Amino acid sequence: MAPTASAATADQLNQRLLRDGYFLLRGFLDRQAVQAAGDEVYRRLAAAGQLDPTSPAEAGINAGDRTRAFAPELARDNAALDQVIYGERMLGLSERIFGGQVRHFDYT
Repeated sequence: MAPTASAATADQLNQRLLRDGYFLLRGFLDRQAVQAAGDEVYRRLAAAGQLDPTSPAEAGINAGDRTRAFAPELARDNAALDQVIYGERMLGLSERIFGGQVRHFDYT
């Protein structure tokens, strides 16, 4: 994946989306906020018995015989995750790309 400059204009981001179907903004989100969100998801997976109990939860190692295709409870009422995916940085980027106010899905 080729990174995109975080100072790219909305037009440049839109062109990149049209051309490649994605853009990668390294360092765009706060590392500690992303870590906190991940830690909470891993905590929930561990509590549900989905992770290897002999490894630290943050390693995210599957319990082996457990598979899970869909787990909305990992995101529901998860303030740390909400801050990352619905916070000012992400919604501000979306508004910059789409040129106006945006709304997120109400699912989580």
